[in-house]
Amino acid sequence: MFARGFVKVHDVIRDMALWISCDYGENNDKWIVAAPGGRDKKVIILSNKAECISLMFNRIPIRFNLDPIKLRILCLRNNELDESIIVEAIKNCSSLTYLDLSENNLNRIPEELCSLLKLEHLDLSENQFGETEVPHSFGKLINLKFLYLTSSDCVRIPIGVMCSLKALLVIDLRSRITEPTRSLPEWIFRELGTLPQLKALGILVRDLAQFKSLRKEAANLPVRYLTMQDVGSFTDILSTDFAQRTLYELYITEDCKTQEITVSYDTEEPNNHFGALNNLRLSSMKSLRKIKWMGATPAFIFPRLTCLELFFCQRLLHLSWVMYLPCLEQLYIGCCDGMVQAFMRCHGDKLCNGQDKTKTFPCLKLLGLTGNFSLETIGDDGMEFPSLERLVILGNPLKRLPFQLDSLPLKLKELLFDDAQLWERLECEEGVKSFLQPALKFGR
Repeated sequence: MFARGFVKVHDVIRDMALWISCDYGENNDKWIVAAPGGRDKKVIILSNKAECISLMFNRIPIRFNLDPIKLRILCLRNNELDESIIVEAIKNCSSLTYLDLSENNLNRIPEELCSLLKLEHLDLSENQFGETEVPHSFGKLINLKFLYLTSSDCVRIPIGVMCSLKALLVIDLRSRITEPTRSLPEWIFRELGTLPQLKALGILVRDLAQFKSLRKEAANLPVRYLTMQDVGSFTDILSTDFAQRTLYELYITEDCKTQEITVSYDTEEPNNHFGALNNLRLSSMKSLRKIKWMGATPAFIFPRLTCLELFFCQRLLHLSWVMYLPCLEQLYIGCCDGMVQAFMRCHGDKLCNGQDKTKTFPCLKLLGLTGNFSLETIGDDGMEFPSLERLVILGNPLKRLPFQLDSLPLKLKELLFDDAQLWERLECEEGVKSFLQPALKFGR
């Protein structure tokens, strides 16, 4: 709904970009880009002159007639293709450098991929592997720089494969990585540590034992993306070097026990904060009631946090600690049924530590509130949102808005609300609705 991760451009700009890519119209078959279409749309590649082909999100029958020597870029993301079609498409494509097969119906990693020796970028994320093994010959891809292998399924990696990929810059292994006899083997961290060019690593940790293995073996690895399950303390994560240096995205999910997350500050470790963290997501933490701060302020621990998401944290009472985060631009709260009021000054002010208590949400541009079935108000009257551009309020029994005439969201461009009847019943200071009306839209 929030359309993150996509860029929408005008048709004229898109056509001009393709025109330039096709040698200013001299070779119109050089780049073939099919926009997403319905299932009745037919895409047939007639030209064998194509060097770059993108057919993302079409999910339609595709017939290939390709010159395997010319084709350099092939993007088939989200087309529901099975391995037989994909193997036929890439057969003998020895010049391929970029291949995106994410979100298809692969149930194994094809051996045929290992013959694409010029490949630099490979995305196999979110396929229906079930349980698959990376081929032993995968180590032949010595030019591979970017490898994405995220999945909810189990991926087995033979010993010796990862350390052969010496050109790797980025590798995302947020899958259930195993070796036939072990779970999350320590040797994989040691192999990754031998890669001289590695700049970013994504990893999935399922329990405390795996986290201890990560902390021990991956201390010097550039962990950029981390998904954790059943870990109840930011302080534990902060004990790792990578959390302070390289961790950009943290996702904590599927915890059924933790009632309280504690964040504490060690005075002997003055740099003990998430120095690079940009995105934080807490999901399905069904017992979580509060986040406890001890000797540290949220602004100190999260100095660069830009996007915060909370979903299915049904017992969480409020989120007042986020009000003074200096860089927060996007905040999503969904299906958190324990919240009656999302932000309260009496809880948040004691954590601002010298900041101006009247200046709440200094950088927040997007606030999304969806499916919080107890939420009656966003926050205290007069709370400020000086940078707010988009406000989404869907599926909440909201009774009152916090805006007042002297604290209006002057930059607001869109207010998305359920329907006109609920809007009419909503309470707020006289004159506020008139200000908000031009930005108002209804529906999902």
